[in-house]
Amino acid sequence: MDLAKELGVALGPREAAAFELYLRELAAGNPRAGLTAMEAPDAVRVGHFLDSLACVASGALPAGGRLLDVGSGGGFPGVPIRIVRGDLSLTLLESSRRRAAFLERLLRVLDLTEAVVLEGRAEDWGHRLGVRESFAAVVARAVAPPAVVLEYALPFVSPGGVFLAMEGTRGDSAAPEVAARLGARRESAYEYRLPLGGGPRRIVIYRKVRPTPAELPRRAGVPSRRPLAGR
Repeated sequence: MDLAKELGVALGPREAAAFELYLRELAAGNPRAGLTAMEAPDAVRVGHFLDSLACVASGALPAGGRLLDVGSGGGFPGVPIRIVRGDLSLTLLESSRRRAAFLERLLRVLDLTEAVVLEGRAEDWGHRLGVRESFAAVVARAVAPPAVVLEYALPFVSPGGVFLAMEGTRGDSAAPEVAARLGARRESAYEYRLPLGGGPRRIVIYRKVRPTPAELPRRAGVPSRRPLAGR
């Protein structure tokens, strides 16, 4: 993981060893849980680990507090962030039972404390007391189109907190309008390029400026079928 230096993220021996153990766990768990389409170790290191660490390089994550990864899948970007940012407590939200089971094992194997897994839909968890608007930072990667993922993620962000939307190269002109309806505003964007031909990427940072209306998010499945954009 020397490539992390290109993003300005320094890894010590402990962090480097954790990423190699993570790589082995992915290879073992992928056939059953369908965690990633990438199989070559270098592709995983760049396309998943390094891409996730761009959230750290962005400088947008707060010091301390609770971090939520919505639609975590194989643990991206939440677990790589937690490996290098031990000051953050981590919650991974995943709707697939098999992937949630993998994540629970991964946290044990990596010995990551202050880290838990929630199994279920973001639309359901987003209304639960103690979870809704209780995170200083929320991250999401490759979950849904930008305007849709905002409805999944922003209800979890506490007022004053941030949502880091890993959009890749996808933009969405309706996203600022949707963010405003959910109580947030676009604050900035962090652009970077992955090495070894990984290409350009972008993280859009949204700041929660007021509580999300109580009726949002809508019930499971509705945000993807009828996005808030234009409604």
